[in-house]
Amino acid sequence: MDVIDLLIQQRREVDALFLAFRNASDDTSRRELCIQLAEALMLHSTIEARWVSPKASRVVGDEKIEHAE
Repeated sequence: MDVIDLLIQQRREVDALFLAFRNASDDTSRRELCIQLAEALMLHSTIEARWVSPKASRVVGDEKIEHAE
């Protein structure tokens, strides 16, 4: 699996976690889902920062990446 496929898969998992959170019936379930969401989003942002952003900055230039943030 390449990094793009991994990010797409993670996005689907995050979407499912948000939906589960929205439909959760109790605070305990919501708390657990928040932990799972935080972990999934942290992993997602780490992958983007480590593998996607460096390649994007080489392609479009550091200056354009910095202005987008």
